[in-house]
Amino acid sequence: AERRELQGLLILRGHDIGEVDGMLGDKSRAAIRVEQERLGHEVNGRGGMKLLTALRGSWVLPLPPALRSKTEVLE
Repeated sequence: AERRELQGLLILRGHDIGEVDGMLGDKSRAAIRVEQERLGHEVNGRGGMKLLTALRGSWVLPLPPALRSKTEVLE
C-alpha cells in the first residue's frame, strides 16, 4: 500500500512513471531520485518512509517539462 501511495505522489508531482502497481521499477526509481534531490535527502533511488513522509507533507507544483527529462530512464 505504501509503494502505491508513493507512486501516486510521484505522479501528482508530474513524473511519468507509468501505472500505479506497487512495483518500483526504473521510472519510479528515477523519479524518486529527482524528489530526493529536490528535498535535500540522500539520493539513492530507494523509496523509504523518510521520502514518503516528506512527500505526504509537501504540496508542490508538478515538475516543469525541462525537469521531467531527468526522470526518463537511460537506455
